[in-house]
Amino acid sequence: MTVSVPDFVQSMRGMFALKDYHFPIVAAQFQYRERYYGLSSAAMLEDLFFDALSNFVHTYQPTCSLTRPSRGEKGYDYEFNGEKISHKVSASGPDVIAALWDATRTDLTEWTFETPISFTTGSYSRRVISCEIDGKKLQLRPLSVVEDVEPTDLISLVHWPDNSRLTILKLWRPVAAGAAHVVVPFDDVWQEVARHSEVPVNELEVLVVQTKKSTLVEGSSVEVRSDNLFRPGAYFFRKDHLVQVPVRTNNRGVLVSKELVRSFMRKSEVENNFVPTSTWFAKYAGSDPPDLYLAQKSEFDLMFAAHRRAWRYAAK
Repeated sequence: MTVSVPDFVQSMRGMFALKDYHFPIVAAQFQYRERYYGLSSAAMLEDLFFDALSNFVHTYQPTCSLTRPSRGEKGYDYEFNGEKISHKVSASGPDVIAALWDATRTDLTEWTFETPISFTTGSYSRRVISCEIDGKKLQLRPLSVVEDVEPTDLISLVHWPDNSRLTILKLWRPVAAGAAHVVVPFDDVWQEVARHSEVPVNELEVLVVQTKKSTLVEGSSVEVRSDNLFRPGAYFFRKDHLVQVPVRTNNRGVLVSKELVRSFMRKSEVENNFVPTSTWFAKYAGSDPPDLYLAQKSEFDLMFAAHRRAWRYAAK
């Protein structure tokens, strides 16, 4: 069975809509990049993405197939219903991607990709989101990039289903200056997130407005005017867009420019092949990733659990 673009995108959309998948991945986007070096964090985030999507597919779409290539096989990163897909990551917005990790191919000036690309970016391309409400300009910032807030600020939970417009669901006015995640504690935000359980969690974001006067009220509809803004999430680049792509070379490989990646991301948005994610949860998750040893040790401990021992003896 050959996958169509909507099949894979819909699987990602279904996964990121659920809190059990979305929030661990959001936390990892910040924790892994904080702790590990660039290529190491990118590889770990790719593994996490695959494990999460595999779990989602096996749980909710058992008729679908998601597999990884055999060790040493090059050219793609996973296969969904027979379609080979390459996976690329970025910390925030458009970035240079590799067409080929081969520094000897200095003769290449263009490249045709053999597979489509799933491109995930962990944060916003800009720290400020320019908006407009009732003809008045407004600037909002993701909570994830805000350190401290003032009593004159507004912190808002928004529903942001598409790139052009968002809706204010809840507003908090800080009672005192302080760290944003302390002034508005996690329990307060989570209570509102849970109250809007009908909304996919990846479409909920927490934004900060730094203004003494604001026309914002709960229920307000705000027009997003940041033309150069790219939200975090998964962008799917169709294979037919990746033909004879101009490339440049350096001492590491054959590369596609940031400008071209930006154009591919825009095409993904226009074609509805983009699945947004939020970043607010990372503010409360902390900067330390899970302890890798403890994860391995838990598997070791299970070898001696009563039900495991009984199963092994029964198998004999």
